[in-house]
Amino acid sequence: MRAEVKSTDTKKVVVGDNTFYITPFPAFTAVNVFGYLTKDLLPAVGGIAGLLQKIQNGFDSDINDVVPMLQEIVANIDGDVMESTARRLLTQYKNVVFDDEDGRAKTLCEDDVNEIFCQDIIGIAKLAYEVINVNYADFFSGLRVLLGGAK
Repeated sequence: MRAEVKSTDTKKVVVGDNTFYITPFPAFTAVNVFGYLTKDLLPAVGGIAGLLQKIQNGFDSDINDVVPMLQEIVANIDGDVMESTARRLLTQYKNVVFDDEDGRAKTLCEDDVNEIFCQDIIGIAKLAYEVINVNYADFFSGLRVLLGGAK
């Protein structure tokens, strides 16, 4: 029985006015990037999740309850980490392609990111999220099953 080839699967996503095509990382690159993500971003994500839960619940607590969450987020992430993570996910491995103004497919590079996402940091975050989703969604769903969650 032959294994399914996933390395050529491409996911089409639209962020703002642009269409992007994301190809999964090669297996060992995915492991490497996952190591950076868990080391650099996971602690901050926990703090952000706690803060979002408080906001969704009506934010009826004292501001002093929120300060430790904000300190946790800031202590675990800085501009250098955010920038290197964005570069790693969006341009370093040449796994994101977009349609240029002439409708031709072009591999996303730093100059393109600067042009497309100037004054649109949330756009960078959305595209980075999509790259993470393409590469690690199966991992997180598999982890839920291993830990006894929903299948």
